[in-house]
Amino acid sequence: MSAIVTLSRQFEQFKQLAFHDHPALAQQLAAVQHWQTNRMLQAHSLLFNQPRHQLMASFLTTRLYNLNDLMMLGSQLDKALQEKIKLDRFLPSAVLDAAISAFRLAYLTLKLDEQVAKYLLDQGVTTIKDEHIQQAMLALQQYNARLRQLVLLRQLSQALQHYGRSFLTQSAFRLARRTAYRREFNFLYDYLAEAFMAIRSTDSSNGFFELFIAGEKQVLVEIYNGIPVPFGQNCQPERV
Repeated sequence: MSAIVTLSRQFEQFKQLAFHDHPALAQQLAAVQHWQTNRMLQAHSLLFNQPRHQLMASFLTTRLYNLNDLMMLGSQLDKALQEKIKLDRFLPSAVLDAAISAFRLAYLTLKLDEQVAKYLLDQGVTTIKDEHIQQAMLALQQYNARLRQLVLLRQLSQALQHYGRSFLTQSAFRLARRTAYRREFNFLYDYLAEAFMAIRSTDSSNGFFELFIAGEKQVLVEIYNGIPVPFGQNCQPERV
């Protein structure tokens, strides 16, 4: 299956998410994702604050976990589909594999957070607190889906590690920059370039992701075992 066909299927699923047509849900979703970002920054502060991990932590929390970036990636894909542009003709296939992994992970993350946002909206929650998120995740039975999210994150980290350190792939990627910009795929190109730069900034990127994944798994275990305060303290609730 070609990269563009795979991406197009992902994009069709993305377009079916309910928040596109419901402003109140979109606002609540933004609040949930803001809460999640603050939670990750606090829970993994020791890992994220290490100098060699800061670029990777920034990419994870500000680019990969970012609704606006996903919307932009979606619009770039839509442009490729509408104009029948075959991205794999000028971007290395290995790079597109990484893009597919990133989009798949971002889509699942967004889908799960949208479920939480809808649940909270239906419950009349206007100020998101830690206990609201825990209640929602328990009610929605998201445990297996959240584990799947971590599997996809591991796959993405492995793809970035492999391709980001490949001299041949990176050489071909740099050569594709002019064509990507000329075709107005600069956001897609720059997004991936930042991911590869983050990978190269650390000599232990797989170690970074494994520590992050282990921490996230522990949170899930505590949520579904009914452990009090599974998220730590004060994840800065967001008013909507």
